Amino acid sequence: MKTLNLVHLVQRLRHARLQTAPVLLAAAIVTAPASVVAQETFPPATPESQNVEAPMLDSIGAMIRSLVDTGEIVGAELLVIRNRKTVFHEGFGWRHREEQVPMVPGTIFNIRSMTKPIVGSIAQRQVNEKLLDLDTQAGQYLSSFAGGTSADILVRQLLTHTSGLPDGNPAGSRSDYPTLRSVADFWGKHGPTEFAPGQGFQYSDPGTDVLGAIVEEIAGQTLRELADSEVFEPLGMTDSYAWVDQESSLDPRFASDYRYSSEQGGWVRYWKPGDGSPLPFAKGSGTTWYATAQDYARLLAAWMDAEVTASGTGAGAARATVTRAGAPAWLSSSAAERALTPVSSFDYPSRLPGLQPRYGQMWIVYVDAAGERVAFGHSGSDGTYAYGWPEDDLIVLYMTQSRGNRTRLLLEPLFAELVHD
Repeated sequence: MKTLNLVHLVQRLRHARLQTAPVLLAAAIVTAPASVVAQETFPPATPESQNVEAPMLDSIGAMIRSLVDTGEIVGAELLVIRNRKTVFHEGFGWRHREEQVPMVPGTIFNIRSMTKPIVGSIAQRQVNEKLLDLDTQAGQYLSSFAGGTSADILVRQLLTHTSGLPDGNPAGSRSDYPTLRSVADFWGKHGPTEFAPGQGFQYSDPGTDVLGAIVEEIAGQTLRELADSEVFEPLGMTDSYAWVDQESSLDPRFASDYRYSSEQGGWVRYWKPGDGSPLPFAKGSGTTWYATAQDYARLLAAWMDAEVTASGTGAGAARATVTRAGAPAWLSSSAAERALTPVSSFDYPSRLPGLQPRYGQMWIVYVDAAGERVAFGHSGSDGTYAYGWPEDDLIVLYMTQSRGNRTRLLLEPLFAELVHD
């Protein structure tokens, strides 16, 4: 009998909501290969056993509780992983404030722009397979970019936000754009408006949408399908969604989303489970993507392994060799080197001491005074934040559903205290 891929089966059951899930899942566990079952699970450990100061973690938790109490956020989840062991994982405040449902670990958040590294991962894997060329014009893949000023845009510039495409959404109603390709074609027609391609930096959701349409064109699959097969399934991200339909959004683990309204006196809920997806397709730049903190930690861990292999120094390099022993790498060290090499300065406030944010290829990269990368991560506009320190084997996920809050700036100095000198 053919061996079942456990992660692939879980994805299929999740999307189809099959009634036979418990029986089939049990059978899959029996026959699944060890490499599938042994996905990164980040088992719990005491902070002291991983050389983390428990009082510092307590201080961070106390700070987040105070942010809830003072109304700076509605709710949050904090996950701290050191040496692939969970040393802190706690929920704060409310998952659904109106129903008084508390935030607990395992909540599914709308991660917004934290999907950019997911789309970037798909692109990097296509580069490794020689299906995508970063220095080729976008018009070689999408005919809408073959003429006018759009013809000068390179794939590399889409990854680094240097294409000259603006930020924002296409003109017209959402019903005018039934597919990701239709969104990309709008931008191909209108072309760069901020500067000539390659002559500046402009954080651009449209640029990421165009990149998403390109990887779709190459693979002959939707971005949702590519996210499942290229990222979520191989990394065991079984609680990650490329988009949410009406049925699957009924999952009670989804957090309600809130935006602040001074006119209405505070945080107002604008999405709750059951409302469904605002779009009928997976948008490359965000909007329709959801994940848990644990799942996103798996993505960070895979990139951290590739990064320390690329740098080849420190304890992290030895760890990567051990964690990958006997299994093919999901991401090459060359891909990590491409994506995590700082390209542009940009206006992104940060309070990580001694570090400055730069942008690479779909990752925010934090560099020291000498320009050496120390950490990397990304954020989402609904208030989700991810950080990874490869050499220290430290992962921090601070997930809120309070759109546009700036509380990470209060917490970043505390996160930095967890890093060893």
